[in-house]
Amino acid sequence: MRRLPLLVSNEIDDSLNAMAARHGLAKTEVIVKAFSLLALADHHWLRQDGTTLAVVRDTDGGELEVIGKVQGLF
Repeated sequence: MRRLPLLVSNEIDDSLNAMAARHGLAKTEVIVKAFSLLALADHHWLRQDGTTLAVVRDTDGGELEVIGKVQGLF
């Protein structure tokens, strides 16, 4: 495995620490999970098929409801 030293703002570091604590993860694991979402967005951006990365929730009727769209990644 390679090491990748990062310089981040205090705000980003505090957010990473809070997320890691909430979910019982190490900061590195939070960053790896964030990268996997970025890789997914990049994969669909390369396809140029109009897909959008979004956050959805299951409704009581078994359908998916979009509750947020991720914009401005690329």
